[in-house]
Amino acid sequence: MIHACKNDCILYRKEYKDMESCPRCSVSRWERDKHSGEEKKGIPAKVLRYFPIKDRFRRMFRSKRIAEEVRWHSDNASSDGTMRHPVDSITWAIVNNQWPEFSSDPRNLRLGLSTDGMKPFSIQNTKYSTSPVLLVNYNMEPTKCMKSENIMLTLLIPGPTAPSNNIDVYLAPLIDDLNDLWNEGIIVYDSFLKENFTLKAMLLWSITYYPALGTLAGCKVKGKQACIVCGKDTPFML
Repeated sequence: MIHACKNDCILYRKEYKDMESCPRCSVSRWERDKHSGEEKKGIPAKVLRYFPIKDRFRRMFRSKRIAEEVRWHSDNASSDGTMRHPVDSITWAIVNNQWPEFSSDPRNLRLGLSTDGMKPFSIQNTKYSTSPVLLVNYNMEPTKCMKSENIMLTLLIPGPTAPSNNIDVYLAPLIDDLNDLWNEGIIVYDSFLKENFTLKAMLLWSITYYPALGTLAGCKVKGKQACIVCGKDTPFML
């Protein structure tokens, strides 16, 4: 659990870890009583829940079956030009050509990130929503990479409303771990080959509905030139 500013300004971690109030908006870190307004020391106003990914990847390779399944993509690319899996995509080929050292080990993970707001407990009339952030492992075959047991919940971003453009504040712990996995990697035991190796991971793409591209990926999704495919060539006058 990581304490967060009530106004989504910062997370109380790293240089802000011991602060009592937000250095940007000056709002207290702690909850206040709704009736008396008294500050409840030690009870955070907002909490981000982060489920660290490094140890979960280590545990994943402790399973002999999964350690074998993550190698599927290396020998099962389409040979007839038909795209049946992301391994057949242009993006996958670009990664292979641009980072051959990363691609040389089929155990290195290629991930997709997805997020959206949801109403907890299926209560549709509540004003509160929370935003889960998921990682999808694309190393596995198509029938397995989209199964719930292979989709990893990494963050639960608290409400009551969506974080909007401040989502990068909440993504920071995940981004730090992904940067470490890309730059340094982690030592993992492969129970299929019965050896230790340095596991690395790459975030290939994000999966969102169109409006979320504006907050998650920084794309322009409304107004002039809002087509992400056409870009500056978008006709905005009829």
